[in-house]
Amino acid sequence: MIGEFSELLKPDYFDILFSISVVEHVSDSSLEAFFDDCARILKPGGIMIHAIDMYLSDQVLVQSKRRLDLYSNILVNHTQLEAIDDIYSGDPTFTCDLASNSDEAMYMWNKISPELRELRNISQSVSLLYGARKSHG
Repeated sequence: MIGEFSELLKPDYFDILFSISVVEHVSDSSLEAFFDDCARILKPGGIMIHAIDMYLSDQVLVQSKRRLDLYSNILVNHTQLEAIDDIYSGDPTFTCDLASNSDEAMYMWNKISPELRELRNISQSVSLLYGARKSHG
């Protein structure tokens, strides 16, 4: 519903918007509208926090870098939203020999979306914390 500018979601209504594992499912072409609508329904001074799933490995994954750059550019250029913390820039990587999802979790993820099996073999699933505050003006 967010991103469709539905009248069911009133402008300047919410103090906080929070999501887990949602934003990564919003298409690239719809992301700007999604964040514009978040700004529309937040009260001035309101906060949005999104935990966004992505895959990182010890080498830069083009898809993850492109998506991270897209999130950052939307926030940097948004007229109503201000980043809560520093905006990450650079090449996103994750290196740790001991980090892994459990075998059971990997089995279930590969059963649900087998097209990502190869990606999961070379990378780690992480959550990006994306937070912003709506300006008062």
